[in-house]
Amino acid sequence: MKDMKLTKMYMLISPSTHLIYVGHTTQRLSKRHYGHKQENNRCSSKQITAFGDSKIILIENYECETAEEARKREQEIIDEYGDKCVNCIRAYNSIEDNKASHDKARAKYNIVHKEAIKEYKAKYSEEHKEEIKAKYAKYYEENKQMLLEYQAKYYAENKENVSKTSAKYRLENKDNLKEKSAKYYAENKQMLLEYQEKYREENNEKIKTRDATYREQNKDAINQRRRELREQNKDAINQRQRERYAERKANKTPS
Repeated sequence: MKDMKLTKMYMLISPSTHLIYVGHTTQRLSKRHYGHKQENNRCSSKQITAFGDSKIILIENYECETAEEARKREQEIIDEYGDKCVNCIRAYNSIEDNKASHDKARAKYNIVHKEAIKEYKAKYSEEHKEEIKAKYAKYYEENKQMLLEYQAKYYAENKENVSKTSAKYRLENKDNLKEKSAKYYAENKQMLLEYQEKYREENNEKIKTRDATYREQNKDAINQRRRELREQNKDAINQRQRERYAERKANKTPS
C-alpha cells in the first residue's frame, strides 16, 4: 500500500519544447522518470520524453492522507500552468466537474443520436400507451392542486410569451392539430356528447347567465356580424325564401 505522506508533485521538462507534463508519485523521482521513458508508455508524457532529453523536476513535497487529495493538488498545479501542460486527462474532478462533464457528454450524445432517440421514444410511447396514460393520470390526480397552482402562476408570469408560443405552434401545426382533434372526437364521440349533456344539465343557469352577459357586452359586434353574414349570403337567403314561399303555395288547400 502506498504511503501518501511520501507524495511528491513533479514536472517533466525538455529543452526541446516549452511544454511540460505534471504528475505525482510516492516513488523516487528517478524511478518515476524511468517509467515515463519506457517504450510502452501510453501516457501524454510521451510528448516530452520522446525528445530523448527530458528531465524530472520536483515541484513540491506534498504530504497527504489519500490518493484523492494528491490528485486534487496535481489538478490545481495543472490548472496553474494551463495550456503549457500536455496532460490530456484531468487528475481530479469535483462533483461539479463530473456533472458538467456528464451533461456535456449527454448533450453531445443526444445530438449525434437525435433520430435514433426520437424513433425509440415514439416506439416506446406506442407500445406503452395505456401504461403511460394511466401513470400520468395517477400523477395528475395525486398532485392536481399543486399542478393547477403552478400552471396559473407560470401563465401569469409568462402570459405574453405563452400566448405567442401557443399561437406560433397552432399556426405551424394547423393541419396536424385538426387531424388529431378529428380523430380524438371520432374515437370518443359518445363520451364527449354525454359529458356535454351532463355539463349543460348541471350548469344550465350558469350557461344562460354567461351567454346573456356575452350578448349584452358584445351586442354591437354581434349585430354587425349578422349584417355582414346576411350581406355575404343574401342570394342564398333570397333563394331559400322563394323556395319556402313556393312550398307553402303548393301545399295551400284550394278554397
